[in-house]
Amino acid sequence: MALLLIIERFVRVLGAISTGLLLIVIGSMMYEVVSRYVFNAPNLWAFDIPWMVAGACFLLSAAVTLQAEGHVRIDFLATMMPLRLQHLANLLFYLVIFLPAMSTIIFFALKLTWIAYVTDELEAQSAWQPLIWPFYSAIALGFSSFWLQIFVSMIRHAMGMRKPSSVDAPGQAPPY
Repeated sequence: MALLLIIERFVRVLGAISTGLLLIVIGSMMYEVVSRYVFNAPNLWAFDIPWMVAGACFLLSAAVTLQAEGHVRIDFLATMMPLRLQHLANLLFYLVIFLPAMSTIIFFALKLTWIAYVTDELEAQSAWQPLIWPFYSAIALGFSSFWLQIFVSMIRHAMGMRKPSSVDAPGQAPPY
């Protein structure tokens, strides 16, 4: 149980970092607007920073969204099943589909990150051409934390610790 709580705390920290990244996206876009339209001095990085940081924000917040059961679910059939069958269905879905898919994505994300780091790969589609490995690292970290939260959710379903069809109020932390 302690390991599950540590993983969930880590996921919440990444969610908080993701929130902070939104401030960077907003600040960089506001800076660019003022720089471009008030001072007639556009920046080379004006396109790259928002899309890279927003992408990192999106992926780093996926796990905390799963933790809060904020992802879209179609559970009209599941709610008609007995509680034990709901737990079993969720457990099998995580074990058979979600974990293997996320494992494959993480493997390739880490491989891509390592190659970009070793070769000092630059973003080729950009005039600014920043190093791309920090962005790839955020992708790998986001998917890895998502994998960890899937693992925690899977364990919680295996132990019957949460009603699978429960829906919390938006923004409300899970009741563990």
